[in-house]
Amino acid sequence: MDDLEDLRYEWSFGIDTEGRESRVPAVWSDSGMQTILVKAIDAEDEDSGWVERWVDVRNIEPQIEDLPEIMAVAEGQSISLSGIAWDTSSDMDELVVCWDIDPGEDTDGIGSADDDCDFVGANVTWSWQNAGVHNIVFHATDDDGARSSSTASITVLNLPPMVRIKVPSNAISGETITLDASATMDSILDKEDLTVVWDIDCSTDSDGDGIK
Repeated sequence: MDDLEDLRYEWSFGIDTEGRESRVPAVWSDSGMQTILVKAIDAEDEDSGWVERWVDVRNIEPQIEDLPEIMAVAEGQSISLSGIAWDTSSDMDELVVCWDIDPGEDTDGIGSADDDCDFVGANVTWSWQNAGVHNIVFHATDDDGARSSSTASITVLNLPPMVRIKVPSNAISGETITLDASATMDSILDKEDLTVVWDIDCSTDSDGDGIK
């Protein structure tokens, strides 16, 4: 009993303490079962031998800030988004942040449809060529495979084509002229199926639709 106040403790992670009790801080950068060893040494340098115990260090999932609401955009109009993700200090260097611009399709064939890395990094710029509501997912994955994500919905509006025509400034009666609307602008997908209709007599309602 006389040796209790003179005890010295050695811990396997490099900390020594003196006194009846030994309470030391410990932190691990990796998750999983971790081993700790401690032994007590008295004033005559007699020791208890190493005593082994185990600590189950659990991984913490990455944290993500919710994506903001996004105003509607037109077909082909680019938008730029930034995502914010963080993790414990030991996992930050290995944290992978990505954007999945088409969470309805598993483009990489790994995991689920909404965890693809279509773009790697915190920032993305993208545009949609077809009208409708499109989802985009920002997600972060740590070195243990734990993942968090945030999803935003973007309404893409269909806009009418912008007609651009080229016609000769003069014409001669009885001679054929060329009317060219090939420069008409529309989204890439819509332009493939664009139909151009010419009305060469604006004084007559030839199709009976009420518009001359």
